[in-house]
Amino acid sequence: MKPSIRIVNLLGTLAAVCLSASFCNAQTILNGSFEDGSPADFGPIQDWQINGSVINYSNQGNYVPLAGNGTWMAIFNPGNNFFGGTLSQTFATQVGRIHTVEFDAGLAGGGLNRAQTLQATISGEINPPGSTRFWPLTSNSPAAAWKPGGISFTFIAGSTATTLSFIDASSGSAALDVDMLLDDVRVTAVGAGNPLPVANDDGSGGEPFVTV
Repeated sequence: MKPSIRIVNLLGTLAAVCLSASFCNAQTILNGSFEDGSPADFGPIQDWQINGSVINYSNQGNYVPLAGNGTWMAIFNPGNNFFGGTLSQTFATQVGRIHTVEFDAGLAGGGLNRAQTLQATISGEINPPGSTRFWPLTSNSPAAAWKPGGISFTFIAGSTATTLSFIDASSGSAALDVDMLLDDVRVTAVGAGNPLPVANDDGSGGEPFVTV
């Protein structure tokens, strides 16, 4: 008897499993609100790698975090105009897994018509490799001005270890004399990627059926 070839779609099943299983919505970043360890004003930030002018800073004066984000935040180019600072963290990922990155960003300490640019990069992502993302931030007073609604994006991990980097990509006169704020960074694994078809032996002695 000629064996049949059965096409089985597992994506819907995987999606249902991910909706009910905690591991599909696991938080992967450490110290995303910059509260962990023993934070100090103008000090280092636990679990993050710093290159250039980036510090920890607490809620005081014009530097007020959004409600629910705790006391501490990260500040790029604090009290100076040294742009290009980078804040990075490497975390475990599963190849093909979709992740969502969410965070709050803004400016504080400046005056009228201040503008800076925040960039985020993901190492080894699949969609597409080396994709870059930029967000303009603006303010018109010294008081903290957070971008409404926060910022988010998704990526598909292309490696078992992924590095998320935030970069102060500011330039020009409008970027002078104002500080960039970052807070409440969250990286969440939200679902499985799209698996390749897998051939499985159905025991019929003929061609195996194909699972997609």
